[in-house]
Amino acid sequence: KATVSVLYWVGLMGILNHTGRWCVLLCLATGANAAGGVKLWQLGADVDANPITVFTMFTFTVMLTIIIETIKHKTEHNTHDVHRKMALGAIYSELMMVGVVSFMLILAAELGITDITVKKPGCHPTDSTGNSTGSGSATAGSAGSGSGDPCIIGFNLLMFEYAHLVLFFMGITYGIFIQVSFWQRDRMVRQIHEIQMHTLSETCGFAYAAPSLFSIVGLCDSPGWARCLLTLRAAIVLNLQKQIKNVCRAEETRIEVALAVMKGEASPPMRASPENSLEAFDLSRFAHVAIAEVLVELLHVPPVVWLAIVLMSATNLIRALGLPLPITVLFFAFLGPLLATSLLFRMAKQLQEIVVRAVGHPDIGKYEFHYALGTKDAFVIPQNIAHDGLMWAAGEDDPWHTLDGCCDDDSMFNALDPNDPGSLEVQLQVVVFACCFFVGQI
Repeated sequence: KATVSVLYWVGLMGILNHTGRWCVLLCLATGANAAGGVKLWQLGADVDANPITVFTMFTFTVMLTIIIETIKHKTEHNTHDVHRKMALGAIYSELMMVGVVSFMLILAAELGITDITVKKPGCHPTDSTGNSTGSGSATAGSAGSGSGDPCIIGFNLLMFEYAHLVLFFMGITYGIFIQVSFWQRDRMVRQIHEIQMHTLSETCGFAYAAPSLFSIVGLCDSPGWARCLLTLRAAIVLNLQKQIKNVCRAEETRIEVALAVMKGEASPPMRASPENSLEAFDLSRFAHVAIAEVLVELLHVPPVVWLAIVLMSATNLIRALGLPLPITVLFFAFLGPLLATSLLFRMAKQLQEIVVRAVGHPDIGKYEFHYALGTKDAFVIPQNIAHDGLMWAAGEDDPWHTLDGCCDDDSMFNALDPNDPGSLEVQLQVVVFACCFFVGQI
């Protein structure tokens, strides 16, 4: 009671800073064994006997912190894109969470909270002699449960550090993926800007081939890619023409200018008049913002994606069958690329379906980009392809109506819906996390 009263009084007085927390908690803790068998809260004698080593460690830690902080500051200073800055902030927060989890679990181990052991079902002590093909707790059992019995599963500090480092490297790989995706966005935006400088009638051979994996990323089949993008731009303009005209009204511009002045930001650029807004719609600028928002949103990982990481880590259980762990990791490392290939193929197929359903609209070539060079002649679309576009012009469903999904949005299986754009974001995260997890593990 006296100890609790003292701690409560110190907390109320605000004296319990970071150093105080460590001193009080570590002195009161029962302690967990470190890798060398020494309890962390019993290191006082070593610290007292090795002042030069302690000073060197503090100096090394501070210098490393300064280097990382300098790199971080320089990166932020040279980053001018608003969405890239948001992505950097999200990456910092995710990596910080990994550090917080590590700190809390090590602290829990020092306080003895993690001293929970479970006996493997069907395992007998007589089977444990000379058997090292289990889960690996026998080789480092002294760092966790302390029993050294392979039949006992408990918190293992060394294995925790392994899992922690895998997740940390996974986060680093994920951050690199996001940055590379921003570079690819800039490349794609430049390509879209060049493509929309041509008219749709110039690119119309309309050979509707089967969907290709590479057609959606623009690595080959440039004529088909150009036709697809120009048709997509025309379909967006036709489907959102009322909203585009409303955004270009003078009242909307004045409101945005006033908001920018209040926030101390730069005024938005001038827009075309509502009469000329459809021809002035720039698909490259639209893609520049839309792709960036998706990439930033991908950094906010929902719990279902973290649960997918648990399923991926279950591949380590195959080690119990006698298969070497490196072979197991390399074998399952192909899971991510296979999922990515399937997802890209499905996205290419959906994009082609939208284009095919939209190209038959009578006004599909009416609102070409105002800087487009070339003829704007009408082109003939085969009747079997033009049917959906004609029905859309007559007031039927737009080309995107089949992407509403086949599962209810409130369903627990909605994340598996192949036709829901919202679920597509979760599926992208799972695919990218699968690749990054196995890269981190390797």
